[in-house]
Amino acid sequence: MADPLSLTAGIIAVVGAAEKTGKGLEKLRTLHDAPDELEYALNEISDMRVVLRSIQNALTALTEREAEDIEGCFKDVESKS
Repeated sequence: MADPLSLTAGIIAVVGAAEKTGKGLEKLRTLHDAPDELEYALNEISDMRVVLRSIQNALTALTEREAEDIEGCFKDVESKS
């Protein structure tokens, strides 16, 4: 199980990638009328940004102790599987 700092860093990286992808697709949309698939992709990326930001904020708010407790729960679940 990854430590909380590594987990948070990973989430930040994914959020950054999602934002860059979304901005790139938005630029494509402004070049000309985008097909429905591009609009759908933009909506999905926008929704994913919201979810990832929420996860990032939640992880950032966790104290180290809370993160250790959660990690212990995951280890318990993994050992029982």
